[in-house]
Amino acid sequence: MSAKPAVTDIANDPYWVNLEVAGSLHDGFDGRTPVPRVFDPGGEAPQDLSNDAIQNEDRPPSPTPKPHKKKEPALRLPGSADDMTDEWHARRFVDLYGDRLRYCQAWGKWMEYDGRRWRNDQTLASQRLARESVQALRQHVDKNRKSSERDGYVGAVRRAESVRSIIAMLRLAQSDERIVVQPEDFDRDDYVLNCLNGTIDLRTGMLSPHNPADRLTKLAPVSFVPTATCPVWDSFLHRIMAGDQESIDYLQRAAGYALTGDVSGQCLFLLYGQGRNGKTVLLNALLHVLGDYGMTAPNHLLTSAGRQQHSSGLADLDGMRLVAISEPDGGRFDEALVKWLTGGDAIRAHRMHCDSYEFSPSHKFFMSSNHKPEVRESGVAIWRRIRLILFSVTIPPNEEDRTLPEKLRGEASGILSWMVRGCQQWLTMDLSAPDKVRQATMDYREEMDPIGDFIAARCVKGPGERATTLTLHNAYQDWCSQTKVDHACRISSKEFATRLEQKGFVSKKTGGVMVRLGIALKPDNEASERSTA
Repeated sequence: MSAKPAVTDIANDPYWVNLEVAGSLHDGFDGRTPVPRVFDPGGEAPQDLSNDAIQNEDRPPSPTPKPHKKKEPALRLPGSADDMTDEWHARRFVDLYGDRLRYCQAWGKWMEYDGRRWRNDQTLASQRLARESVQALRQHVDKNRKSSERDGYVGAVRRAESVRSIIAMLRLAQSDERIVVQPEDFDRDDYVLNCLNGTIDLRTGMLSPHNPADRLTKLAPVSFVPTATCPVWDSFLHRIMAGDQESIDYLQRAAGYALTGDVSGQCLFLLYGQGRNGKTVLLNALLHVLGDYGMTAPNHLLTSAGRQQHSSGLADLDGMRLVAISEPDGGRFDEALVKWLTGGDAIRAHRMHCDSYEFSPSHKFFMSSNHKPEVRESGVAIWRRIRLILFSVTIPPNEEDRTLPEKLRGEASGILSWMVRGCQQWLTMDLSAPDKVRQATMDYREEMDPIGDFIAARCVKGPGERATTLTLHNAYQDWCSQTKVDHACRISSKEFATRLEQKGFVSKKTGGVMVRLGIALKPDNEASERSTA
C-alpha cells in the first residue's frame, strides 16, 4: 500500500512560486516538472530553479516573450459580392475582434481590452479595427479571386470602405449578443483588485493572471508583492499618530476595507486636525496606490449644494472604492445625502448624453478637514456612520519633508501589501473603532448638539412637564446669546421643533394650546422669560 503524498503548505512558498503554479494551470503545464519553472508560451526555453533559489525567493528574470498574435478565423467570402452587406461586415467584425471589444448601450461606449482591463475606447480602436477588417478583405480579394470575379468583389470592398459603411458596420455590431454588455457586467466581484501584475483576491491575498473574463475596468498602477516593505510609510504613520498603535491599526483596517467594493460598514471616515498633520499626505498616498479605484470628489458633494449637482456627477462614484473629500464649503453636512451615499441602496445616475442607469455603491468616503463640519441631526442614523479619526500632531516647519510624497510613491508596492494585510484584518475584526476614535466621535456628537446643552442648562424633564415650543425656542435663543454659541446654532422655530421631536419631546394639544410633553423650563428661567416678555 502506497503512502499518502506529503501535503505542502503553499503559504510558506514565496508569492511568485504560487503565481507561476497558478499560471501553469492556464498555460498547458504538464505537471511532471519536479521544480517550478518560469514558463512563457512562445518565448525561450523554461529555466529550472533549484530548491535553494526558490526558498531564497531568487526569481530569475523572465525571458522576453514573443509577440502574441491572435489566430484569425479563415476568411470566407460570400458566394456573391452582392452578399457583402453591412450585416455581413458587422458579423465578420465581431468574429475578428469580439475577444477584445465590447459595447455598453447604457454608456453609449465601446470598451477595449488592453491586456489588463477593459477601457473606454478613447483611441477609437473600434473604428480603426473596422477599417482594418475591410482592408484585409481587399488584400484577400486581390490575391485569391480570379480576374473574372475580382471586379465585383473589389467594388463591394470599395463601398465598404466608405464612412457610411464603416459607421453602419459598427452600429450593427453594437447589437451583436456576443459583445453586448451592461454596466453591471463589469467589476462584479467586490473582493478583487486589479493591479499591474495580476488580480488580487482580497479574501485570500492570492494573485492571479489578468483575464478578460473578469470584466475589470479599473487598475491600481502598482505591482502586488506581498513581501514588499514600506519603512518610510511606517515611520510616517507612527509620527502622525503619535505612536498610538491602536489608531495605526485602525487606519490600516480602514484602508484595507477601502480596497474592496464592500459597503456594509456604511461609514464616513472624518480625518480631523488643525493642519500640518499628514492628513493630505496620507490620503494622496492611498489614492496613488488605488489609481483608477480612487478619486477626489468636489468638496460640496456631501453638502446641501451637492444635492443640486447634475446626476452625472454621481456617476463618477460608479466603481470607486476610496473617495477623498476636503472640508465642505459652508461647513455643514446634508445629513440625508450622507445617509444615502454611505448606504447600500442603488444609486441612479447618468453620464452626459447617455441613458440613466443604476449602480450598486462601492465607494467609501474619507473626508479631510481642519474644522468639524456641522451636523444638525442628533439621531443614531447619522452618527453611527461617522468615524472621527483625530490627527492631533502638528509637524513643525523644521521637520517638514517636502520629498515625503515622492518617497511614499516609491513605496507603493509596500503600501499596497500593507493595505491588503489591513483588508485581511478587517475581514476578521470588522471596523470596530478603538477607544480613541469612539471618544473623539462622541465628543464631536456632543459638540454638535447645542440643544442638548440648552436642555441640560435651562430645562427640567419628566412625565408631568410641558411647555410650548415658542416658550422653549425663545429661551433657547436667549441662552445662545448669553453663552455666545455659534450663530449657526440659532435655528428657526420650525427646525427647533423638529430637533425636539428627534429627542422624544412630542407635541400635544392641551386646553387648546400645542405643548411639548416631558419638558419645561426651570422655574428661574420661566421667571426670566416672563420678565423678558
